[in-house]
This record gives sequence, structure tokens and C-alpha cells, in this order.
Amino acid sequence: MEAEVALALTVVTAGVLAMPVIARRLAVPVAVAEIGFGVVVGVSGLGLVGGGEHDVVRFLADLGFALFLFVAALEIDVAGILRTGARAALTPVALSACVVATALMLGAAWGAPAWLGLAIGVSSVPLAMAVLREQDLLQSSLGQRVILAAGAGELFSIFLIAMFDVGAEAQREGVLALGVGVLRALVPVAATVAAAIGLRTLLWWYPAPFVGLAADDDPRELGVRAGFALMFAGIAMAVVGGIEPLLGAFFAGLVVAYVVRDRHTLERKLSGVAYGFFVPVFFVDVGARLLVEPSAVVASAGLIGFVLLAMLLSRVPVFVGFASTGLGTTEAGAAALLLASPLTLQIAVAELGVRNGIFGADVEGALVIAAVIAGIVYPALARRLLVSPGSGAARPAAPAPRAGLLP
Repeated sequence: MEAEVALALTVVTAGVLAMPVIARRLAVPVAVAEIGFGVVVGVSGLGLVGGGEHDVVRFLADLGFALFLFVAALEIDVAGILRTGARAALTPVALSACVVATALMLGAAWGAPAWLGLAIGVSSVPLAMAVLREQDLLQSSLGQRVILAAGAGELFSIFLIAMFDVGAEAQREGVLALGVGVLRALVPVAATVAAAIGLRTLLWWYPAPFVGLAADDDPRELGVRAGFALMFAGIAMAVVGGIEPLLGAFFAGLVVAYVVRDRHTLERKLSGVAYGFFVPVFFVDVGARLLVEPSAVVASAGLIGFVLLAMLLSRVPVFVGFASTGLGTTEAGAAALLLASPLTLQIAVAELGVRNGIFGADVEGALVIAAVIAGIVYPALARRLLVSPGSGAARPAAPAPRAGLLP
């Protein structure tokens, strides 16, 4: 191993170890601290990480990106969403569609590419879940409704990302490529559905081989091995389908989330591997490759401000939707703020936008800075609303009804 690569790995792993402690002291999301550390040691700072010669760090970051999408899918209760019934399951999806449509219209009014509007309108589970867990509201009616909306929105967002990815390729290759691209994109979708149904059927008739996958004390860690195998199989299917390969990791995670009913042990183990090392390396690498120069930040100030404002305005449908189901305006406002800060997935969309050549590093930098600011400010405002005297969310609430967003 070259000394330069060894130094880069040492610096990255030191940051991965230290950032959770620093983030807790600063009261910011860990991902924000990791990106900030990457900026300090990267091309905009000390130059220790982020150069093209550090292929090992880049590979670890890509693996972290894949694991992030895989574990994000694991956190979605697919069977629970399906059990709520078609109407209740479609309600949060329709809400997410309204959010994305609003974001796309705001982006178009600004003159930005549609991919930027998609980055503004995506939904994500992790940060909202963290705030609700911190406030001891995860099992409350509000908490369950927010998580259902975030989970359905994340599914819808990934689907749109895949379609936008196909559209980006068609734009480069021509109109004929669009039809071929759509047909090819159906391959991983069909494979995901077939794998989910097939494995669920096998689990029903032959449960014994699956028991070890969710065992807490399995010295062979078959569940972790099977998780990695499925993740890479999903990536391979995405390659066949002609979409962004790393999106295949998300589809594979959906299969596991649907098939393995008691998956909490497996989810905990895979999350430990992902968030213990690989995902933090991804966020450090994002920061390390950002060109954060004062002149560039000033030049991008208008775009950063627009993205922050658009993230709020595009969540007006969330506020209206939650308020119309009987929640108070304070709780509905908190829900909108929590869903307006999809920190991790927004950074992922920015990364994919650069990979597809939709926009350059300057726009990615503005998106990441806006995502970081929103990831700090909006959850903090939501916390204030959730503990305000007029908020019923601060008191214990009954479990959410099966109808999800519906009262």
C-alpha cells in the first residue's frame, strides 16, 4: 500500500471515530459533522483526502453509498404499508407526489434542471426518525404518521430517481433510447417483485433455512453474508436494467424488508456495519471532494437560499394534509419541517446528478450546503414545536390507526 493511501485511510478512519462525539457536543446530525470533517481534510482544506489518487477511499465511499441505500430500504416497513390497505397506502404516496410536483414547479420557475427539483422534493426516513426517537414520539400517532409518510415518500423518491436516471441516459442517447431504457429499467423492478414473492413463498413453506438469517447469536453471521450477497445481486440487476447501479442496492433492501418479517436483528447488524464505518466514509468523501471556497459560496448564495426556501414551500402539501386529518397546526408544522430535511437522500441525489452529468460540482456543492443547513435548522425548529405548550405531540399519544395518515 502506498504511503499516501495509508495516510488518507488513517485520516478518514480517525474522522469516522471522532465525529459522533463531536456531533453530539455540537448538537448537529452526525452526517453533517462527517461532511464538515471531509471539507477540512479534503480538497478545500488540508488536501489529505479527495484527490483522484485515493482510489481505495473512493471505493469504500461507493460501498458506503450502496450500504446506505440498502439499509434505508430495510428501515421501510413494506408489509406494514401494504397492510394498511390500498387507499391508506396511496395517501402518503400522493402526498409525496404533491411535494415533488411542487418542488419541480419551483425549480422550473427558477430555471433549474428538473434533477434539482427532484433533489429538493425527495423524502427520507433517518433524520425524521432520529428526532422523533429523541423526543420519545416514535410510537405516538404523530410519529407513526410521519414515519409512514417518510417511508412511502422515500420509496416514491427512489422510483423517481430511477426514472430520471433513465431519462438522463435517453437525453444523451436519443429518443429511441428512452423506450429501450424504460423497458430495461423494468428488469430490476420485475426482478425485485419476483424475488420478493418467491422468497416470501419459500419462507412460508420452508421456514427453517431462513431462521439463521435473523438469528442474534449466529457465529457464522449468515444474515450479514446473505444481505451483502443480495445487495450486490441487486446492483448487478440494476446494471442489466441500465439504471444507476447503486439504486439496485435499494431494491435489494426492499426484498429483505418484505421477506424477513422479524428482521430487527438483521437490520441492527447490517446497520452496525453500514453506519459504523462505510456510510461515514461516504459522507467524509462527499465533503472531501467539495470545493468550498468563499468566492464560490458567495456566488452560490442565491441558489443555496432558493433551495432552502423551496424545501419549505414544497412541504406545504404535507402541512395541509396532516392538518386536514385532525392534527393541530403545531404538530402539522413539525411534521412538515421534519419531512423538509431529507439530509442523507438529498446528498445522494446530488451525487447522482453529478454522475449523470446533469450539473457540475458547483451545483452539487450548493445542494450539499443547503442540505446541511436544513439538516440542522429544520429539525431544531421541529423540536421546538414538538415541546411547545400548545403541542399535543409532547404528551403520550395512542398508537397510530391502521389507516396511516387518515384519522
